[in-house]
Amino acid sequence: MLKDIIIKNNIELVLPFLFGYDFLIPIMKELLKEEFSAFKYVYGSPSCEWNSGRFPIISMDCSKLDYVDTYFKQLRDINLTPTLTFNNISINEQQLKDEFCNNLLDIAYENNCYFIVSSDELFNHIKQSYKDAVLICSVIKSLAAYAENTNFDETGFYNEMLDKYDIIVLRPEYVIDNIDNIDKLIKDISRVEVLANQSCAYNCKYHKEHYKLIYERINNIISGEQFINILDHMCPKNDESYKSVQMTNELFEKAINKGIKKIKIQGRNLNLNVLFNDLYNYIIDNTKWTKDEIRNKANSILPGFLNENFSYTTS
Repeated sequence: MLKDIIIKNNIELVLPFLFGYDFLIPIMKELLKEEFSAFKYVYGSPSCEWNSGRFPIISMDCSKLDYVDTYFKQLRDINLTPTLTFNNISINEQQLKDEFCNNLLDIAYENNCYFIVSSDELFNHIKQSYKDAVLICSVIKSLAAYAENTNFDETGFYNEMLDKYDIIVLRPEYVIDNIDNIDKLIKDISRVEVLANQSCAYNCKYHKEHYKLIYERINNIISGEQFINILDHMCPKNDESYKSVQMTNELFEKAINKGIKKIKIQGRNLNLNVLFNDLYNYIIDNTKWTKDEIRNKANSILPGFLNENFSYTTS
């Protein structure tokens, strides 16, 4: 199973717990005592001008940046690297000057956080302030490039990004389609991150529009009803020809054997039931823990946390 491959090959897990599902951290730490050392990065962002990509699920008052500073330090104390998702792909000059975002950047850098970005303007802005900041090329950047031109040189694009960024996130479809020789195509496979559970359709042409739409909803440019109506007519997940991009354990084993060291689980906008089931399927030892046992253990750590369907409850 994937869990065994992760431990054997010293794989680093990138998990969607920052600024939202952080209450999963102590539960996962208890459930995965041996494997918890594989948890390296937790990513997310508060709602802000530089954020897009997914709806933030905030568990603190992020306007009080001293709280955020303490939060980052607590994560660092348990060897987790907070990774800020600054995924607004169309940042303008005025947004680059946003006071809250720049203050958040300062605090994050002081706490040795990493930064996921998809905008060239934001990349340059961060590098001008902190030339040694660790920057990750968001999958959004490659998804948008693919959506705009299906004939673009994707391998060349990734190798060019490796000259700029510390880490790059590949489109899952690229990994799947090139799994047998991916180590020969990408010049430094050790700095590649692979997304396990992409939720959109295979080779979706609307990724860039999806993220712009989410940004507009986050910032109340459009209403929730407008968001749903537009998404329903846009997303190919609603087509009969829909094909999933979920990575299988077999594919991951091949990728790891090719030298990939970083696996990312998405889920900042997922129902907790769906996210926890993805975590269970990919990294929890289901030969050791049944779902009932996990639910009972989770509730002993955080009473009322999981119901019989792994759904979050507040009771």
